[in-house]
Amino acid sequence: MRKEKKENTFLFKKTKKKGKHIALIYETKPEQLSIAAQYIKQGIKSGEKCIYSCCENKVERISEEIEETGLDTADLIKSGQLSLYTEKETYLEKGFLNINSIKKRIQNLIDSINVRKFSGLRMAGEMSWAHRKNSYMSKLIDYEKISNCLLLENTIRVSAMCQYDYKIFSQDFLKDIIFIHPATIYKNLDKIL
Repeated sequence: MRKEKKENTFLFKKTKKKGKHIALIYETKPEQLSIAAQYIKQGIKSGEKCIYSCCENKVERISEEIEETGLDTADLIKSGQLSLYTEKETYLEKGFLNINSIKKRIQNLIDSINVRKFSGLRMAGEMSWAHRKNSYMSKLIDYEKISNCLLLENTIRVSAMCQYDYKIFSQDFLKDIIFIHPATIYKNLDKIL
């Protein structure tokens, strides 16, 4: 008997803004990695500067997954079109979540995009790090709200995909994440909403 492949369900709230802020809620690592790699590939093919922040997956694993889409990560990193970071380099400065520091880094990234070299900025971040401490969870909601302002109010094309593991975050928390993000990718939205 042949299994039918389930399609991802997309929940989009319409916006006329140049920026996009997407929540990916995934149930398995292969699902997460496949969607994230395709998201990065789409950005590379569109001429965008792409940044990936790892947490549960190591930088080498993300690099391999992107390679499997047919891209040469070493060349992309060398050219400056692709950057791969850990959660400590992106979110946890000196082991602490500092929203103002992150906000400044994102704004500096947006401001530093050379529109002659890149058509925009595309970011993908694994959010599992936030589950480690309760204090991170409450601050993460604030971070996501601030990100909406930073990402949606720009003159250049900016998009970010925040990746949440369905198995480690509570349904109430994921509901908040869905309502904060203007767009959500999840194959089983009915489990949460």
